[in-house]
Amino acid sequence: MAISQDDMRQLLHRAEAHALMPDHFPVPVRVDGAWWHVPAAAPADGDFEPAAPAAAAEFDRLDAKLTTAHARGAATDMDNPR
Repeated sequence: MAISQDDMRQLLHRAEAHALMPDHFPVPVRVDGAWWHVPAAAPADGDFEPAAPAAAAEFDRLDAKLTTAHARGAATDMDNPR
């Protein structure tokens, strides 16, 4: 099973998916609780494939770190209004 990059962009546009790093593409994307990615060995325009359990666990870890960093940055911005 695979998801084309065009279809993944549509899922992201409709907010039916969550990109690990929203300002970049292609990156790992969570759809219905499962991580999808373009494998490193695939061409740059290759399809998204389901992530293996180890990769999915790493994507979860990175997502949590990015969420925490974003929350800290937002809190700092609120503490120091311009």
